[in-house]
Amino acid sequence: MKVKVNLSLNGKSDAQEIIDGKQIVLKMTGNANFNQVGNLINPTLAAITTAINDLETALAAAQKTGTGTTQILHQKRHVYDTLVTKLSHYVEDTANDPTITDDKRELIVVSAGMLVKAQTAHQKHHFEARNTKLSGTVRLIAEGIGRGAHEWQYTADVTGLTNRIAVDSTTTAHTDVHSLVSGTKYAFFHKQIVAGTTSDWEGPVFLIVT
Repeated sequence: MKVKVNLSLNGKSDAQEIIDGKQIVLKMTGNANFNQVGNLINPTLAAITTAINDLETALAAAQKTGTGTTQILHQKRHVYDTLVTKLSHYVEDTANDPTITDDKRELIVVSAGMLVKAQTAHQKHHFEARNTKLSGTVRLIAEGIGRGAHEWQYTADVTGLTNRIAVDSTTTAHTDVHSLVSGTKYAFFHKQIVAGTTSDWEGPVFLIVT
């Protein structure tokens, strides 16, 4: 399952873009996901930093004169938007590399200080999470395909999807997860293991536990 980066540039103020841009540069500097041999960042973070500084200078000048916006400010914003959009494509391509497993793709995007675009309605999961009559217990149900084992994971970190906890694998296409905190939102993951095939983690599926 591939991921897409969501920059949401339209509608953001220049000031917010400066804040977001600095955060992106901070998180990508020295980030092992991107600073590997043969995986050079393009555009460079130095170019992004220059564009941020130029935008910040132009914004300060516009605010000082009380004009709100100027042609120079508009031009500097365009340069920044162009570079950060190109950078987002680089991050997206890195996360969707065929050598990366599905459970790592979103983490790579988040590690760059960017957001993942929400899945569209037509993207169907082949498993679901349901609350049960027992408080704090969730039943995970997958579509069984032939014979094979099923692996399950969950986490309360619904933003970064880190600290995932493994549930005992099963030979049936369902399992119950116990001792969850009522009123807390969790992310759940599933992977079917079939001999002779390679499968990736599916998910996340989100559910607020009752």
